Amino acid sequence: MLIASRTCWAAALLVLCAESAVAQPAPIAVGVEVRRDRVDYHFDNLSSFDTPELVPHFFEQRYVADNLWADITLRYLAGVKWKTVVGVTPRRASTGGGRTTT
Repeated sequence: MLIASRTCWAAALLVLCAESAVAQPAPIAVGVEVRRDRVDYHFDNLSSFDTPELVPHFFEQRYVADNLWADITLRYLAGVKWKTVVGVTPRRASTGGGRTTT
């Protein structure tokens, strides 16, 4: 009975070690991804432009910030687990849409 118990314990320990070894991510990962980002800004404030009284005013801007990214992920142990991601993307210029009211 004692030998069977030790065998089961050793088998369970072996399975746990194998699972933890499989679950560990690679220390270095390289990837490419397409990001579809939208950025919206909305500002509210009172305005006295071209009027003697304060009137409600808002300003909105919308941007499409889609880009192709190349990144490198580093995972390491320095007292605690750390992850550093460095990404680069080509420079891209585009126009945004805006609306203002007074």
